[in-house]
Amino acid sequence: MDLEHVLFGLSPFVNDCEEKKLNVDNVYRDSYLKLLDQLAVLLRNPETRNHELIHSNLNKFIGAGDYLILNLDNTGYEELLMELIRVLANAIADNVVNRELLASNTQFIKNLADHLEEHPEEESLNERILILLKNLVIDSPDSAKEISFISQQVIDYISITKNDIFAAVDLLTDLVKCMNYKADPQVIESLSIRLYKVLENQSNFDDEDEFSELAVSLSTILEDITVNPKFNFNDEVIEQILQARFADTLRLLAKLEFQNKLMARRRIFASIGNISANLSTSNKSLREVSIQIIKDQNEQNGYIVSAASTILGNSISSAADRNEVLDQEPQLVDFLLLKYNCLIDPIQFQGILHLLKTLMSIDTVGSLFAEKNFKIFVLLIEATVRNSKYYTNFTSLLVAFLKKTFVLMNKSNVTKIIESDIPQNIIAADSNVELNTILLLLLNKVVIYLPNADIKPITTKVLTFKDNIPASYLFEVTKTIGVLLQHKPDFTLENHTSSLLTLLTTVNSIDSKSTDNSAKSVLNNGRYIAGSLLTIHKTKPIDADLFAIADKVLRK
Repeated sequence: MDLEHVLFGLSPFVNDCEEKKLNVDNVYRDSYLKLLDQLAVLLRNPETRNHELIHSNLNKFIGAGDYLILNLDNTGYEELLMELIRVLANAIADNVVNRELLASNTQFIKNLADHLEEHPEEESLNERILILLKNLVIDSPDSAKEISFISQQVIDYISITKNDIFAAVDLLTDLVKCMNYKADPQVIESLSIRLYKVLENQSNFDDEDEFSELAVSLSTILEDITVNPKFNFNDEVIEQILQARFADTLRLLAKLEFQNKLMARRRIFASIGNISANLSTSNKSLREVSIQIIKDQNEQNGYIVSAASTILGNSISSAADRNEVLDQEPQLVDFLLLKYNCLIDPIQFQGILHLLKTLMSIDTVGSLFAEKNFKIFVLLIEATVRNSKYYTNFTSLLVAFLKKTFVLMNKSNVTKIIESDIPQNIIAADSNVELNTILLLLLNKVVIYLPNADIKPITTKVLTFKDNIPASYLFEVTKTIGVLLQHKPDFTLENHTSSLLTLLTTVNSIDSKSTDNSAKSVLNNGRYIAGSLLTIHKTKPIDADLFAIADKVLRK
């Protein structure tokens, strides 16, 4: 039967639904079911889905579906609704017009979601509803956003149903990024419990791929939800419960084997970090347990160690906080570095670097340079630099830690650094402003403390400018040039005259009337450099072009 005849045959069904008077005896029901099945089959064809008759009649079928789902107590309605949902699911497959029509019928979408939440025990109809909703949002962010108001109902369904949750979880992965759900920690708790139960029951899954996908999807949903800043974790009991469950989940994951296990572990690790980083989270109630994890020689789970480090680091927001933590465990830096060998996944470096940064002070920096710790310190830097090309946030974490460390170093510390592989590892990394800034800080110290050290590899790296110098780099590089001209003027002019020309040309382009504080600071540094060059010129002539640009900068 062709499309026109099928639609004609279904017109009494659609009209009766519209008039809310559908009376289904066995004959009518069987006839409608057969016609709906034929329509669903026809809609497998893209040309049929795009037919004007479908576009013009789709709203009527959606209306019929809405009538049926609100009156499911009537005999025969559920069977008809299941077939009608199949029709709608096929109609919207890869068809933007039909998708938009369905997504705009928000009351029908709400009624479908209400059924999931209110009747979680029903399996067949709920499965059809979930397939329809998934077809609506798959590869369609706009549709996902439009119907994201059902996210909470889908979450509730996943939390309470005893049926297979695969389709519901698959749907939620498309909705959750819209953050249209209750920002209540109970949401996180219910989903984390569900994930733990899934992992506990791995042996009950006949399909290993389905188990793997479900575990990863639930983990991803938890990562996406926990990043929502609207959550409030000021209740320390809730914070403790959630973080403990995620830690238990990481321990359970360590015992299991399945495809993409690494992704699941990373997502749960990230969820711990998200909660810890939330502005409402104090993290202080978890200090003691975090310290014990770091001290425990038997704790070799790198994700848990790094998560504990993240939580502990986020509990420190002042010198007083740092002192409180170190009063609890004065040798915390030592214990932390001893955990290096249990870090098997590069992302585990994040928590360690973060905590080391927060612990650094004039009193603790020496711990890094103790004989037993320094080798590990060097390995940590090397591994972080090596992985920074793959993990974009590594560089900023490393830079934050090393900035604090290098500023606090004494002569003995600087000597150890310059004699280690750390400078070469940073030099060998792909050139970027952040890492070069670290080298500048080191260079400042080396020039002052170790005047005979070979600094050319470092200066060649940091003073090679391809084009214009990035604004974020100008202040640090002008400050370092000033130090170089003060302590090693001959070396600087013999090796880096062209770089000085480029630098001062850039400084000269700054508006002397600028009210921007950064621009003012750079200009002041530039004037100091220019003055130093003109002073040097009095006893030892410098390059004519360099003299000319220095004179211009000094007169700005």
